[in-house]
Amino acid sequence: MHENFRIECRKSGGNLHIYPNGMLDGSSACQIMNLVNEKYNGKGRVFINTDQIKDALPFGTATLGFQIGESSIPRGRICFKGKNAFVMAPNGCEVIGKTKRDRCCWRGGKCARCIDPPVP
Repeated sequence: MHENFRIECRKSGGNLHIYPNGMLDGSSACQIMNLVNEKYNGKGRVFINTDQIKDALPFGTATLGFQIGESSIPRGRICFKGKNAFVMAPNGCEVIGKTKRDRCCWRGGKCARCIDPPVP
């Protein structure tokens, strides 16, 4: 885990809200899911706000996806929101905010088409 990574959480209206802050690597992804598994009571949804993720490393997003798959929480109850939501959310999880059409890929706009989009 990166030394400056931290997580805040709160419960509201039966939902669990997670606020990770820092770089998402493999260890911090595990820390997020450990907290979710500890705090989630099986009711409501889990909202992961990605606005304070400084850098979502590929291994971190892959680890998060694996940890979510291994969790007993249904993917449909885990929602990602914020500027890094499309980069971090694995298949089956909801993404709140911009639609998929705002970007052609899930790599944070780093593919050739996102960098140099075709002219209509």
